[in-house]
Amino acid sequence: NPTTPGRITDDLTEEDIAEAERLADELIAGADEVQIKREYLVSELCAYLTVKKTMARWDCNGFTMPCPDSCSTRRLDQNSFTPCFIHSLLQREGIPSACEYDTSTALTEQALIGMTGQHPYNGNLFSIFRTDGEWPPAAGLAEKDIPLVIENEEHTLSIHHSVPHNFFVDPKKGDNYCIRTFTMDRQFGPAMRYDFGKLKGDTVTLCRIAPDLNHMFIERATILCNDGYERTSCNGGFVFTVEDRKKFWNAAKRAGNHICAVYGD
Repeated sequence: NPTTPGRITDDLTEEDIAEAERLADELIAGADEVQIKREYLVSELCAYLTVKKTMARWDCNGFTMPCPDSCSTRRLDQNSFTPCFIHSLLQREGIPSACEYDTSTALTEQALIGMTGQHPYNGNLFSIFRTDGEWPPAAGLAEKDIPLVIENEEHTLSIHHSVPHNFFVDPKKGDNYCIRTFTMDRQFGPAMRYDFGKLKGDTVTLCRIAPDLNHMFIERATILCNDGYERTSCNGGFVFTVEDRKKFWNAAKRAGNHICAVYGD
């Protein structure tokens, strides 16, 4: 932090910078596809390591930050990073990490980690249906998946956010992934994408503890296809089916957004 000379802060050391460089090469080598420049990936990893150092200093087991508010500042723009990839990296380690200063999501993730041993993912909940034959702008459906969604339209919803990770199915063994970008113009801010489409027919558990701690929403769902796998920005999740979409939606509203997901029943 160059604005606080002489004060003790969790600044990165030369060894930390070298670790960011090493992690960047490791992530690039392991990805099926990389859309982002390496320099922007390194910048993101510096932010990630800063978060890890701060968590260690204050003995924290979870992380969240006010994403939209922070991303509109000059600091994040000048340092060319967004929070999304930090969440993906922490979640794949089994560390609760939530978007948009949502401590309820971090709490829910910790509960799911403790109960299931799985590594959660969280996202916004959307009801997928057409109006006059048109899909809503938020729908990140690939052309090949549209007939499948139409076939199941009465039972479909989706969950997506730019924080998928590749340890969703097996928390001990990573799976394939790609790295896209979050911002559309300068194309900084890496965003991990995981192919949820190959999990078609598999069961996931969706959960959220309400902010007032008086309600908990929990339900099983079946993955249908990807949502936003090919997109940049805040995308990356899956379309799923439930038995009663209206009942599901009304129950989820009592707990609020976001919804957390873990693999399995």
